[in-house]
Amino acid sequence: MKRPAILILCVFLFGCTSQKQIIFPPPVLSMTELTDFCDLPNHKNEEVYVRGVYSGVDEYWWVTSFTSKCNQKIPNTDLDIPNKIYLGLDQKLRSKLENVHEYYWNRYAIIDMIGTYDDSNPNGYGHLGQNKARFIVKRIIDIQVVLKKKQP
Repeated sequence: MKRPAILILCVFLFGCTSQKQIIFPPPVLSMTELTDFCDLPNHKNEEVYVRGVYSGVDEYWWVTSFTSKCNQKIPNTDLDIPNKIYLGLDQKLRSKLENVHEYYWNRYAIIDMIGTYDDSNPNGYGHLGQNKARFIVKRIIDIQVVLKKKQP
């Protein structure tokens, strides 16, 4: 009699508290293939499917690549999510984005999205023009919230 109750309790506790971690490969879209973030400057103003790491502090937010080599080649990129896209997001995805903003010191997001890359504004993008490029989101496919590892 006690065993089923313990089993149900364990499933409930561990099922509700699990943190979604990085999933590879990205979701498969039949309409397009994943573009490497490093290649975005080669696809200016073209609609592409890309995956980026979204992080920031206070007013300073950007999306970058997973690799540091690429980040030397491509500047921090402002994530431009138009209001109609943000408001039209599934509640689950919107709450993940809000969670990263609220707990920015120990979280970041991996975002799969479709949109266009632009670096034509010499004054930059985002807060005080700190980002030298922007990615204008047309559709968010998935958001994965990742906890930052503590540094020893």
